[in-house]
Amino acid sequence: MGLPVDAVAVGDDVLATWAAQVKAAIDDLYVVVSDSTIGTSGTNFGAGTNVARTTLGGKDVYFTLLLPVTTAFSTDANGNLSPDVLAFTLDAAYRPTEALNAVWGNGAVGGECIVNTDGAVTLRNGSGASVSVAVASNVRITASFKKA
Repeated sequence: MGLPVDAVAVGDDVLATWAAQVKAAIDDLYVVVSDSTIGTSGTNFGAGTNVARTTLGGKDVYFTLLLPVTTAFSTDANGNLSPDVLAFTLDAAYRPTEALNAVWGNGAVGGECIVNTDGAVTLRNGSGASVSVAVASNVRITASFKKA
């Protein structure tokens, strides 16, 4: 990344001008963008309080989902969700460039989920055999990652 240096006249403080331009370029990297309209809830969930933040020009992504359960679901005898439960789909700006794992929980039950490159946030298993996630509970999912 090159920084352009404006033409300067004799007597101008070249170092101060350059330092101001460098500071502006660095500040642009750390602008935090917050968005509460970051995607859509899956069929077992209602609209929740969902927030994404990005820095480094959108390359550093953090999101947190708080999803109210509208249809109960349970793990099987091995602790797996079968079928997996689509919790949320992230908009394109917040999708990872490679799949990553995250954790989910509602205060009583938790487990592992995957965040795919298509934005699908899918719950895959729970914290025990034959445990249920009840209607009106809230599932929380938080993840942070760097995009390529």
